Amino acid sequence: MRIFADDTKVWNKIVTEADVAKLQEDLKQLCEWSRRWLLQFNPENRVAMHDGHTMDSRYHLVQNSQNVKLKSVTEEKDLGVLITNNMKVSSQCVQAACKDSKVLGMIKRQFQILDKNSFMILYKGFVRPHLEYAI
Repeated sequence: MRIFADDTKVWNKIVTEADVAKLQEDLKQLCEWSRRWLLQFNPENRVAMHDGHTMDSRYHLVQNSQNVKLKSVTEEKDLGVLITNNMKVSSQCVQAACKDSKVLGMIKRQFQILDKNSFMILYKGFVRPHLEYAI
């Protein structure tokens, strides 16, 4: 288990049904801990991602005396990074390219005439701010 600020992750290598039961037991203990400390988990952020195994495993949390099934997802944003169940970065790259295209479109609409140096200032400031600022 890892806790960072308000983000909690629980994981286990799943090979057998016993591994599924162990992870469910860990989730049960996590729910007990959250109840004792009066910390509720956000219902929208409770998900399960199956990475590298095809076992039909479903998990649940107990909150307020109710069993809440965890929604199974194939991708999830974690600290600004899109994580997929196959650990490929293509979705992250597509998402970044779409965002950059929108910013470039805004620059094009706002600045009808733009020389190369001015464009580079805008590009490095809004599209690729992490690049070293040098013209």
